[in-house]
Amino acid sequence: MAYVVQQEFFNGYRCSCCQRHWNDTKIVDTLEEVLEYVPLENSGESDGESILDVVLESVEVKDGATGELIAWGRLSYPQFGRYSGYKATRWVGWRGDERFDSAGSDKEWEAQLAEIRESVRREKLREAEAELATAQAKVNRLQETNR
Repeated sequence: MAYVVQQEFFNGYRCSCCQRHWNDTKIVDTLEEVLEYVPLENSGESDGESILDVVLESVEVKDGATGELIAWGRLSYPQFGRYSGYKATRWVGWRGDERFDSAGSDKEWEAQLAEIRESVRREKLREAEAELATAQAKVNRLQETNR
C-alpha cells in the first residue's frame, strides 16, 4: 500500500513580511515509515542542521488508494502584537489512534493566548502613556513661551 505525505514548511519567521512557505509531497510505502513524518512534538524552531531555517508547519498523510486521512499535524502561534508569535507555539494533530497537543488542550492554549494578548495590551498602554507624557511636556513648554 502507498501513502501520500504532504508537508508544508516555512523559514521560521513568524511575521508575514518575512515569512516564506514551500511544500513537499512524497509517496511512502509503509505505514511505519509514513508515521515518522508526523512527529509528536514540534517546537516550531529550526533543527539547526540546514543553512536555511526549515520549520515543519503542517503535515497530512493520506491513504494513496482511498484518499482517507491517516494522520496530520499543524503548528500554530499567536498572530497579534509585535513579536507575539515567538512567545508560544502549539503543535496539534493525531496519528493512528493517538491525539497530541503540545498546549495540553484548547482551554490551556486559549489561556496562553489571553496572557500574551494582555501583555501586548500593557506594552501598548505603556508606550501610549510615554507618548502622552512627551506631548504634555511639549504643550507645557509652548504655553510657558506664550506667557
